[in-house]
Amino acid sequence: MESLPDYSLKPKDVITIDDSDLTTVPLSTDVSILVARQDVFYDDDIGEEGKESREFSEIIFLRKFNNWIKTVLINKYCDSLSFKNMPSVLDLCAGKGGDLPKWIFRGVSHYVAMEYQDSLIQKGMQRLKQQRNIKFPSIFIVHDAGDPNTLVDKVLDNRDLFRNIKKKIVFDIVSCQFSMHYLYESETKLRAFLHNVSCRLEPGGFYIATTVDAEKVVSLMRTTESGRRELCISNRFYSIRFGQEEYSKIVDPSAPGSGSPYGLKFYFYLKDAVGRHRQSDEGRPVYVPEYLVPIDHLEQIASEEFELELVEKKNLLEFYQENLELGKNQHLFDRMVASSLHDNLTDQDIQEQWEICGLYLVLAFRKRGKAPFRQRDNFGNFDLIRYANVKDWR
Repeated sequence: MESLPDYSLKPKDVITIDDSDLTTVPLSTDVSILVARQDVFYDDDIGEEGKESREFSEIIFLRKFNNWIKTVLINKYCDSLSFKNMPSVLDLCAGKGGDLPKWIFRGVSHYVAMEYQDSLIQKGMQRLKQQRNIKFPSIFIVHDAGDPNTLVDKVLDNRDLFRNIKKKIVFDIVSCQFSMHYLYESETKLRAFLHNVSCRLEPGGFYIATTVDAEKVVSLMRTTESGRRELCISNRFYSIRFGQEEYSKIVDPSAPGSGSPYGLKFYFYLKDAVGRHRQSDEGRPVYVPEYLVPIDHLEQIASEEFELELVEKKNLLEFYQENLELGKNQHLFDRMVASSLHDNLTDQDIQEQWEICGLYLVLAFRKRGKAPFRQRDNFGNFDLIRYANVKDWR
């Protein structure tokens, strides 16, 4: 068999970032890290990376495992709807539309994507245009899902943008994959986000998500030597770091700022995905700020204020074990993950990426109320793909 190229440090792994986009963050008296905004990396990430280059990724097991998790999660809750017709979907923080093939396979009635980076939305639209025989209408919206100034119901009601849509646009499934933790930066952002989740979600519909498992992260910080000594957990593929002040808010009830569920910041680096390396600093990793999601608080506010009842919360590894037992999911795992790994991947690589999988969990909420008995149809095929940039009209 022909050997694969050395991918230990591919061009995608090494990026150049302007100094103005970077901040040096001191974590202790002798440790500091480079930190950049999320949009710096996500904007850079829209380069010409294709399926072939992704197959050579060092974290290929993690990528494929997460993709399997999302596929099983989507299938499970589409099948859990009280009707058997085509579901309607709102994809929040949709990125480049990586989950579009999953929704196409399910045969959705209509699809709306919201992502705050226009460059990523353009990639998502391009991805959909490349599909054949698309028979459902879609809207791609450039907008921040945590912006309280323009909420999704107001966007969808804008007659200037969608003058030829006569029906109210509603959803049976709202999805947000590996992104909700960014919305816990502040109460304002989280409330705006949960409003966007709930306002057009039909009674009996589901909100499904994957996000950081805060309990697991904090547990590792408390029980591992590097966590206790350096406020860091890591392996060759990832690193999570806390500053002393941020960590004290979590573990010390007497610390200033403790008790608030918002803004529990940590810094995250994931090789070949989040952060990557900065070329001018001899491979020094650049971190991205993220935030813990206190599930007890999320469950309470979602139920009390947004009519969302938590129906499932499981660590990704637990979700994997539970759902792999179903025959169709085992076949799917064999096809999507096990049979598609390249020979350069070692057992140690898989084990360390398995550790990263265990840092996340799946969530599912059900909108309270009885599902309406109505014909599940789309909002009209006047235009199969619509585009709207909220920044252009706000």
